[in-house]
Amino acid sequence: MKRFITHAGFTLIFSLVTMCTMAQETLTNESIASLIQAKVSGSLIINKIKSSANAFELSSDKLIELKSQKIPDNILREMMMACRNLPAMKNEDVIKLNSGKISKDIILKKISLSSCNFNTSTDALIALKTAEVPESVIKVMMTTPAAEASTTKAVSENHKPHPMDIKPPANLSTPGIYYEQFSPKIDYVMIEPTTTNQTKKGGFGEAMGNHYSGGISGISTRVGLAGSRSSTVVEDDRPVFYFYLSMSGKDMNQVKESTEEGVASPKEFVLVKATQNKNGREIQIARRSAFSDEQGFAKGVVMFEIKKVSDRLYKVYFNEDLPAGEYAFYYNKSSDQRSSLKLYDFSLKNNITVNK
Repeated sequence: MKRFITHAGFTLIFSLVTMCTMAQETLTNESIASLIQAKVSGSLIINKIKSSANAFELSSDKLIELKSQKIPDNILREMMMACRNLPAMKNEDVIKLNSGKISKDIILKKISLSSCNFNTSTDALIALKTAEVPESVIKVMMTTPAAEASTTKAVSENHKPHPMDIKPPANLSTPGIYYEQFSPKIDYVMIEPTTTNQTKKGGFGEAMGNHYSGGISGISTRVGLAGSRSSTVVEDDRPVFYFYLSMSGKDMNQVKESTEEGVASPKEFVLVKATQNKNGREIQIARRSAFSDEQGFAKGVVMFEIKKVSDRLYKVYFNEDLPAGEYAFYYNKSSDQRSSLKLYDFSLKNNITVNK
């Protein structure tokens, strides 16, 4: 009887934890204002922001409104870091925030987290100075356009459907993964690899669920990528890639990181759609439970088609349009999936979205 009660107790607790998680509220600007008015401590509010879904509205006007409601800077900062849809910033936003008594630190934080389209011409700089925008902010604004330009090297100028009848490249010289850029002219842009060893276990919610389910629900292992997006940006509905492989005959099981050490086929890679959070991007690479230990398992795997062009060249394409987001190819036969991963990441831009 004791065993039955214990088991039933665990089942009940696990069910309650699950229902609480599913019923978790979505925070809004008004939620935060209410918590401040109720004099809930800042540390509790920050913990709630970190652990809850949100639908924050953080345009310049909304930030000024929040400031007028006496929301402290440290909470505004957490709201911006947690927000998934920060609006793009222009000169007018910086001027408005500065005039609205938003602190320099918050303005700089918003610039760092947002996509920006600043005008730093002579007249624009004079206007910023006249509006008494701090010089340190203006300096950051001046560096942003160059940084933005460096991330758009693979963006096609005219957004059109990707032609599927382009002849395969005949002059690739370096092994690697290439995006087939088709506008304004046909070109092949190498996807630069990103190395990371930022691994972490599942969060508090996963740990609780795993504990009360007796290890059934499991714990995931995720690897992080720095930055909110890749340095290689592709504008395409249905991108095409070419894998140009090495002639090396090295045993595939010895290949840890790179396409340059004997990969036999794109089949040995997985394409994963990364999730974005306040710390950047992450993908799931393993999951361990009481019944399984899945290495190389990736949440968000995207299926692709492969066509062999020659012994060394493979075309990788898709039968359906891909939604916009952050993606990465990673080698799925590594002998060490939990450290020193090399991922070939890109940011896909288009008007295609997917319901979450």
